[in-house]
Amino acid sequence: WTGFYLGVHGGYGTGGWDGSQIYTDAALVPLVPYGAFDSSSHTIDTKGALGGGQIGFNVQSGAVVWGIEADASWSGIKGDAVLLPFPNDPAAGTAYGTPAWGFAIENKWLATVRGRLGITAGSMLLYGTGGVAFGGFDITHTVIGYPDPEGRTSRRSDTKVGWTAGAGAEWAITANLSLKAEYLRYDFGKQGGSQLSVGDDPIGFVYTNEFKVKADTAKVGLNFRF
Repeated sequence: WTGFYLGVHGGYGTGGWDGSQIYTDAALVPLVPYGAFDSSSHTIDTKGALGGGQIGFNVQSGAVVWGIEADASWSGIKGDAVLLPFPNDPAAGTAYGTPAWGFAIENKWLATVRGRLGITAGSMLLYGTGGVAFGGFDITHTVIGYPDPEGRTSRRSDTKVGWTAGAGAEWAITANLSLKAEYLRYDFGKQGGSQLSVGDDPIGFVYTNEFKVKADTAKVGLNFRF
């Protein structure tokens, strides 16, 4: 297994946005008849396909194989949900209308740099892996029915850094070609930021969110060893 390798992969991922809506504009509070802005935790599930390539280097010593791998994937992992910011009386909302908040989260790409450590069993390599993860995310927030019936939308794109860990198996098909199957967990920790500021409404508002971003991927790939 010693040497450089290049490969391609494809698979499927699931994930989630776990967090809360945080209101930062106290000017609205007196206008909420039930004083009930929703800051409780919510989960938005995400799922989708992914595919990309990898490059790495292995060193074999007896039955032990260790090395390093870097990969990058296009990702279609995404999800959306509509949340009510005033749960105590969602039908009443505020004096300016009944809003609902639509969230859409899309993971556009994933990349990792990982160490690998494994053991051979015949033509099979079983390994564990872990390292640093990078991800590109688009977060869309739509205020539905407040103050315009058509709603107002803002978008933010972020690049996040976190960790990844998992395990896999690789089978040597020929002297230079191998097939692999791999599971990875990604965790990008707690994220957050300003999402929307509408200054020309009867009352302007700014809101932020805080959320944890995670993903689990299962993929198969093909490596060519030099």
